[in-house]
Amino acid sequence: MAYSKVKTVITGETITAADRNAEHDNHITNHVQTTIDDYSVNIAQMQTVTDPYPAAAESLATSGAGELERLRFVIKQITGEAQWYIDPTNTLLSITSAGAVSGAALTLLGNTPVGAGDLPDANLSANVPLLNAGNTFTGNLILSKANPALIVNTTSGPSNLIFRASGADKAYVRFDEVNNEVDFYDPVGATVRFTFGIQGGNAGIMTAGTVPIARTATSKLDSSTAVAANTATSITIQAVSNSHRFYTVSVRDSAAAIVYTGADVNPSEGVDASFHTVFGRTSTGVGDFINLVNGTGLSETAVYKVMELTQ
Repeated sequence: MAYSKVKTVITGETITAADRNAEHDNHITNHVQTTIDDYSVNIAQMQTVTDPYPAAAESLATSGAGELERLRFVIKQITGEAQWYIDPTNTLLSITSAGAVSGAALTLLGNTPVGAGDLPDANLSANVPLLNAGNTFTGNLILSKANPALIVNTTSGPSNLIFRASGADKAYVRFDEVNNEVDFYDPVGATVRFTFGIQGGNAGIMTAGTVPIARTATSKLDSSTAVAANTATSITIQAVSNSHRFYTVSVRDSAAAIVYTGADVNPSEGVDASFHTVFGRTSTGVGDFINLVNGTGLSETAVYKVMELTQ
């Protein structure tokens, strides 16, 4: 509320020293913020603001009202509210903690990237994997590019590719950098099931463990031939470039009632030791062969199957 003058002087009246001094004292006493007139005669005037820096150019105030309008504009920009006098959702105090900015109250952040500084690991989302810590992925990890590679780089000791189920290690593949080999390892029994050497001329060669024949055999011959009584019939099974292999041979007569040799003997079948096989090399060294030897007095048609055991 504005203050008023002490005395209204009329034309021809003599102004005394007391009148003049009283009016000056009135100004000195009442020209303070509590008695200077307001700039909010109504809500519209209370909401009036003026940009002090439009289009990056200063806008100078020409009155006290103009100064207030510009200050209101800046306050409104700082709070982000619809009017400069509305209580802000977050105060400067609420977004700071012990002198540092707290991210808990920063709910209006845009997608502008952080241009400088580091975000502490502890304040990152749990969905952000860390380079210097173990990470657990609940979704599929997919490498999608030309010639993708999954690289396990050990700084010391063997590298392990672990297979886990229900929170427990079930099996893993270990690369032994000392012996330059890959071990298929059973962590439950703490034993190496089988090993592949991958150095020098032994690349890809299995160097330890046992592989079942049924999982490695390749059928080379599966046919039949007549073998005269007390003779041997020769069958070539390999060329010279693939010589010195290992084989297993199953031989039966045409009625399949008797197994003469091989690992496929059924306990219900008889075994005739006089009909057997002999592995050998031709005298000129051009291939491997198998002799089917019929030691009986009867000529029979033998049904045979040769399986190559690969390394």
